[in-house]
Amino acid sequence: MTTVGVLSLKRRYWQCRCGAEEFYAADALIGLNHRFSRVVPKQCCRPAADMSFAKSSEHLRQMLGARVAPETLRALVALHGRAMVAFQPEDGVTAGTFRRAEGEVELAIDAGKMNTREKGWTDLKIAVISKRETGAPAIPPPSGRTTGCRRRVPSCRSR
Repeated sequence: MTTVGVLSLKRRYWQCRCGAEEFYAADALIGLNHRFSRVVPKQCCRPAADMSFAKSSEHLRQMLGARVAPETLRALVALHGRAMVAFQPEDGVTAGTFRRAEGEVELAIDAGKMNTREKGWTDLKIAVISKRETGAPAIPPPSGRTTGCRRRVPSCRSR
């Protein structure tokens, strides 16, 4: 499958007697990885990040005109995740760009629950490191002056 749709190919399947992983010899030459072009896993990850695999499968069928089963989509996303785990420690370009960016470093952390196939419900933790331009300083009011509540509510204690 490619980003322009499904292609039918005839090629030889190879298996070495030594027990190494089987493969189609031509796949590397024509840019296929696990039956898909290099771009397809990335295209599959985009909708799957926002919606279920079943819903993502429907959207991909509408966009590419090809049927991708939800389970195949899940496997592609997992495959891309494993590739990112290998890529990120070796990626010097992103780290260099981040170091040169202006602004103050900011760390945002959030958590939630997700239902996994292996362990059932488990915690999901997300952390984002970013840089943001420094804002104007927050200066307290001159001493002796309070900002007080302007509401006319008897229960308000800041008046």
